[in-house]
Amino acid sequence: MSSAASAEIPRDVPANRVVDFDFYNIPGAAEDFHIPWKKLQDDTAPHSMAWTTANGGHWIATRAQAIQTVIADFERFSSYRMTIPPGTDRSSRWDVLPISLDPPEHRPYRALLNSGLSPKVVNARAEKIREFAISLIEAIRPRRGCDFVADYAEEFPIRMVFMIMDLPFEEKPRMMALVNQITMPDGSMTIAQIVDGFSDFLRPFIQERKGGTGTDLISHICNGRIGDRAITEQESVQMCVQTFAAGLESVRNALSFIMVRLAQDPETRRALTANPAAVPGAINEMLRRYSAMIVSREVIADIEFDGVTLRKGDLIACPVQLVGLDERENACPMGFDLNRGKMVSIPFGTGPHFCAGRWLADLELKVTVQEWLARIPEFEVEPGATITYSPGILGAVDSLPLRW
Repeated sequence: MSSAASAEIPRDVPANRVVDFDFYNIPGAAEDFHIPWKKLQDDTAPHSMAWTTANGGHWIATRAQAIQTVIADFERFSSYRMTIPPGTDRSSRWDVLPISLDPPEHRPYRALLNSGLSPKVVNARAEKIREFAISLIEAIRPRRGCDFVADYAEEFPIRMVFMIMDLPFEEKPRMMALVNQITMPDGSMTIAQIVDGFSDFLRPFIQERKGGTGTDLISHICNGRIGDRAITEQESVQMCVQTFAAGLESVRNALSFIMVRLAQDPETRRALTANPAAVPGAINEMLRRYSAMIVSREVIADIEFDGVTLRKGDLIACPVQLVGLDERENACPMGFDLNRGKMVSIPFGTGPHFCAGRWLADLELKVTVQEWLARIPEFEVEPGATITYSPGILGAVDSLPLRW
């Protein structure tokens, strides 16, 4: 797989570990996002680490155990650089809180975020979230068709983030432009400029709500405490930037991949329509099979890992999708089994940086599937339409034309 900018191969990287795999530009991914990733996993077996010459040169963890270890082991692998930018610029980093900190510095910020997105807090909004899902589906239903990505998958989670942060929804186009520059950058903005764009938008709301009694997530963060002191304005901005960005794109893409499955699998669709209580388990299997996210880590000091030497400063891409697709952990991983039972999958990450918004995301996915099937139980991909995908830090369904 060719890359526009190939790095020199370090002399201590064995030749049998070298690939040319640019996760921003993967041949074949437009037709099926997951097949090229599974091929990479198979082609690099029996090893769990490969070195790619793309994007300045970096490691890719390709097996479930290695991916989980690298993501979770903060004593050897730092979150200081949790994204790998396209091209060869290794200086850029997603510099926000708490994702760019390692424990123990990370813990008080994460504790504040956990309390603002706890199951109790999310469940208190569950009825309102379900009501909005129903209203959005009811508005779409009479049309007898839609582009699910544009009309629902993008609209629903964005409105949920704007709701929990109490932000004006008319700013959606401006914010989505920034989100898309994170996951599928086109080179028009640096990471620093993206962070600044989010910060410029969120800072006035933080300043306005500081010292207030609001119950929204921004108020919770900006009036919180880090240990025995009040959080600073800049810390509040960084935490709100991370929360805002993370809450949009991941749910949009998960919803889109799930609906592709349902549109193409009438047996599963009808089983879930008949038994809505089975939806949470089905979503777990869908997230195992169709996860599409890359997180990255930086090697803290020279170590031996998976039979190779990792050098201080090396970057490691950890494709979450390859955990669920690893046949060492999940039998027939490219298949889809509603009765799979025990599985190994980390769609929300693992370790200290396990997704704080997991409970909200779970609810959004469950409510969508249940309420959609209750109102539009029979649907299909628009005949003649071609579903295409875009690679990047988050794999995406470009559009999903449905009809019913």
